[in-house]
Amino acid sequence: MSGNICFREDALIQRYYWKENEYIYRVEKEYGRGNTPCRIFIPESFADTFCKSGNLMNYLAIERMMLQFDRVFLHASVVIYRGKTYLFSAPSGGGKSTHAALWKQYCGAELINGDKALIAVRASGCVAYGSPVAGSSEIYQNLGAPLAAIIFLRKGKENRAEILHGRNAYLNVYSELVKCPWDQNYNCRLLELTEQIVKTTPLLSLECTPDLEAVEYILGYLERKEI
Repeated sequence: MSGNICFREDALIQRYYWKENEYIYRVEKEYGRGNTPCRIFIPESFADTFCKSGNLMNYLAIERMMLQFDRVFLHASVVIYRGKTYLFSAPSGGGKSTHAALWKQYCGAELINGDKALIAVRASGCVAYGSPVAGSSEIYQNLGAPLAAIIFLRKGKENRAEILHGRNAYLNVYSELVKCPWDQNYNCRLLELTEQIVKTTPLLSLECTPDLEAVEYILGYLERKEI
């Protein structure tokens, strides 16, 4: 899906091609921080298909609206375990859904999203939620809890974890956040919120195997580090 972008006085307008001489329009009034919600205008011929389409969230660009409330989307599976959320983040195919499913199977953790976490960034500590954007996992629940840790996964032949600090911590978080490449204001605010996440949230790198041993290893590691 591609769209043309233009600015008109206090509004941002995006146009998406539907078919010959017909377009979908997305309009943000009062462009900038503190926006009112966007409006979407669709051709009548597309109305029924549009309402049934998973692409609805793409047209809404929900990440832009959430940023106004200091909330960001991170590519991660989300579980609630003992009253706190744990996020498993990795590029596509990196094992985040597999690892979250293992926590559900062996620990009784509740899986609330299989693809994207919504993080409310707060100075006192972040809160993570399941989001309505779930990718191919189709797992999403409207639940949330204080964020205990973000665990960045790498596939391996053995289980090994380390706590991330400084530049490595910052780059790992920012690389998996949902961005808006053409909006400088959005990206500047995203950089600020990334810094807040790094300051308030334990961040770990985990090289792991796709089995129970990985779950037992990381739970033991978190307990030893009092995370």
